[in-house]
Order: sequence, then C-alpha cells, then structure tokens
Amino acid sequence: AMSDRGQSHVPKRLAPDLFLGDIEAVSADCSLLEALGVRRILIAIPDPTAESDDPFQSALDAAVAAASRLGAEVCIVRHAGKALESGAAPALLRESCDWIDAGLSSGCVLVSGPVCVAASP
Repeated sequence: AMSDRGQSHVPKRLAPDLFLGDIEAVSADCSLLEALGVRRILIAIPDPTAESDDPFQSALDAAVAAASRLGAEVCIVRHAGKALESGAAPALLRESCDWIDAGLSSGCVLVSGPVCVAASP
C-alpha cells in the first residue's frame, strides 16, 4: 500500500486537464506528470515569514528543475499576501487564471505550491 506521504505527491484532478498538487508533486514523479500531459505548472509560494527568508526555496528549485526536464512552462506566483493587503488580488487572480486558461489549450496544467498541503483535507 502507498503511504500517506506518497499519496500527497499525486496530483488531484480538479477538472479535465487541470490538476492540483503539492510543490513536491512536481519533482516527485516527472513520468507521472508527463503521462498526464502537464505542459504548464503554476507554483504559488507564500510570503516569506520573519523567521525565514524563504522556507520553500529548495522545494521550488527542485520543482523548477523537474519542470525543465519535463519541458513544461512554469509560472511562479510570489507575495500573494501582499497583493491581498494592497487590493491587487483581483488582478493577480485574473492574470493567473488567464495563464492557466491559455495553458489548457495546449495540454494539462498543474497548480502547485506548499499552500496546497494546508488546503487539502
């Protein structure tokens, strides 16, 4: 049986050609992403906290390297918290959705980031 840890790295299908997965899902199994037809990966990174500059940098580096091996286009969304505070969240969301929508015309899109773990049941 697959462990819970392994299960967390399997992207969940949200809609045809749209998947949600933890940031480690990007680097955990490139062959799975290739089989799913993932051509674009949107990675949302939370704002750095006071105690750490960017606790997700190593996971992000691994994900970007894996996406490169896969030949997938990557979009990294940083500082969404600041966008919320400044009132720029609607524009950020619109840009992200436009990028995802454009990707759906050429294959599957994976939306990823460490926030996905917190949001998963």
